[in-house]
Amino acid sequence: MNDIVSAHNNIISNLRKRRLKDVFDQLRNMIKPLNDGALGDKLESLETTYRYMIKYMLEGVADPQRNVMYRTLVKSLYDLADVAADRHISKTASSFYYDQRRYYAHSKARSLPAAMENLHAAENALAAALEANVAEIPVSTLTSLRLEVETCQDEIFVQLLTEYPVSDESLQSVQQLLDSGLPCRDTACLAVSAVTLGALYNYDEMKLLLLAYAYAGGCDEEVRQRALCGLLILLYIYRDRVVVSHLLIEKVAELRRDSRFCRDVRNQFMQFIRTMETERISDIFTKEILPEVMKMAPGLHDKIKSWDKGGDSLNAPDRNPQWEELLNSSGISERIKELNELQIEGSDVLLTTFSSLKSFPFFSRITNWFRPFDKDNTNISGAFDGLGSFSDTISASRFMCNSDKYSLALAVTHLPAQQRDMMINQMPAGKEEAEEVMKTESDGIAYLPKSISNQYIQDLYRFFKLAPASFKSCDIFSEHINLPGSPLLYPIFNDDATLRLIGEYYLKKEYYGYAEKYFVKLSQRNEGDAVLHQKAGYCKQMQKDYSGAIKEYVKADTLSNDFWTLHHLAASCRSAGRLDEALKYYRQAQELQPDNLSIEMQCGHCLLAMGLYEEALKHYYKVEYFSGGSVKSWRPLAWCSFLLGKIPQAWQYYGKILAAAPTYEDFLNAGHTALATRQFSRACDLYGKSIAALDGDLERFYEVFSRDRDILLKSGVEAADIAIMLDQLEYATEQKQST
Repeated sequence: MNDIVSAHNNIISNLRKRRLKDVFDQLRNMIKPLNDGALGDKLESLETTYRYMIKYMLEGVADPQRNVMYRTLVKSLYDLADVAADRHISKTASSFYYDQRRYYAHSKARSLPAAMENLHAAENALAAALEANVAEIPVSTLTSLRLEVETCQDEIFVQLLTEYPVSDESLQSVQQLLDSGLPCRDTACLAVSAVTLGALYNYDEMKLLLLAYAYAGGCDEEVRQRALCGLLILLYIYRDRVVVSHLLIEKVAELRRDSRFCRDVRNQFMQFIRTMETERISDIFTKEILPEVMKMAPGLHDKIKSWDKGGDSLNAPDRNPQWEELLNSSGISERIKELNELQIEGSDVLLTTFSSLKSFPFFSRITNWFRPFDKDNTNISGAFDGLGSFSDTISASRFMCNSDKYSLALAVTHLPAQQRDMMINQMPAGKEEAEEVMKTESDGIAYLPKSISNQYIQDLYRFFKLAPASFKSCDIFSEHINLPGSPLLYPIFNDDATLRLIGEYYLKKEYYGYAEKYFVKLSQRNEGDAVLHQKAGYCKQMQKDYSGAIKEYVKADTLSNDFWTLHHLAASCRSAGRLDEALKYYRQAQELQPDNLSIEMQCGHCLLAMGLYEEALKHYYKVEYFSGGSVKSWRPLAWCSFLLGKIPQAWQYYGKILAAAPTYEDFLNAGHTALATRQFSRACDLYGKSIAALDGDLERFYEVFSRDRDILLKSGVEAADIAIMLDQLEYATEQKQST
């Protein structure tokens, strides 16, 4: 199977490069073992057509349809390669998708239209029961009827997922489902999800067109946004293929003329950008907040007990302000505030919270990863008994995706009563709060599609990151879903306002590589905009492309001579090793802000790197004088004094530094000063403290020590003394480790 996948990938690669001769040869080798005359004949027919196309071109025959025919030929070769590879793989592949494919292949009586008929019958029976007097209907009867509907939905989902290529009969059934309105909303939501997953396994042009149809003609916003999300993912993943599909090109062009479509696409793209930081948010919680909470938990418990001693809890309900102080001092409050702001913005901050709640049997059925939340679902029946409006609160939550809502409902059924009541009391107000938020959204009507699509993208993220591996063909979130990279979607993002919006968002999230492309493009269109050149330069600088940053900053400086540009231009020159230029720009910045001690310090650093120690020292003295003295100013003064041979002065500053908050580098540099003055015992002690500050990492110490070797030799230290000192440090480190 690996050989077939590799061969298929090679064919697809050659199709992208339009190396069709190689494609014909490779396809011939792939089709031959199948002993399928129809596929072989199709290949020969395509190659004959191509040879005639070449012949007519060489003969100079004018053919205005040649490009159309060529595009159709390429599309046919893509399709043929897919079918041939699938024929091989489907024989032996072991996964949920192929197991179900083989099952339905041997169950001829089971068809999608039949499953649709069963669903309608089950829904009608349930509707009739609900319209009757509920008090007269046993709960078990309602549960049984609902279970029948859910079973039919499972059947439809799996059949749609695995049918390849999708038949005209099945397409007609799904279109009828989409046209039938709100009663079939949940089934329609599941159907578009199944179509999306199926097309990820095997590209199927008709499935993409079906998603476009579901978005354009759908009357339910949940169905529309799910269909659009699936369509956008597929248009990006298959971006090299869709450009040869005449039907898709026309359909997407038609959709692009709808301003609502363009708005929804841009909204979903911003949400796809947010998924890039989901892992970072999870790391904040698991690596920073949780360990800190665990460390402070015993202390917090003791403090709260001591603070509450002698108090009347009934008459003094206010929280002790020292609790807040304890959280602030640990840094937890700041991190929680950051996560809260991200959540309000729409970022996914609950992945870590709910990832451990995906082991319920409910999630062993692939359909349930995509179910719209329904408090009456049979898997959570009874979960909300006696809990008032708690189910409405969960349903209305805009921060939890459907998958997490089911996780929470399933968890509630397993909680002791006391913990359950505590959790419920801490939940927000429910429907009223959600409706109030919708009223206050700045874009009004646009809020609903944004909220739905954001939750659905989170559902997808959980599926591809947490669902059993057998359910998935790939992880679509392993790379950035960069929608403007799809030729059919690119025009939606090509106006200046959209480019700037996306560029600013990438910049805010510190994705400098992506942001750079937008600001460079904008700056090329708007050469006179200094801010665009600044931002393009900043993105390059943050990626350590200092030459590129300098070019952008020079353009910005020409347009607007300001301190920020000069400062960053100088810093980029310094990082690039262009010290003369850096010093020139720092001094220009100094003219704009004469009292800026940071610029004064940077001038000193440039002069120090240029070997002009006396000049550097003057700048460092000035910084020390006007700042009142600090470790930050003492360090360069001490090092510069050492380089100039002013040893007493160097010791004076190192004394202050070591008495403050020394780093491994402070001990190292002080050790150099001792070694240069042949105070070997003192040097050994200081170097030992440097190694200790590096957590005993001797190799790391050798690395930083070696950078200063030439300086020590110029200071009169013998090479033999250096070697002996390093050996002694190794002896001392071994002895310390053994004890």
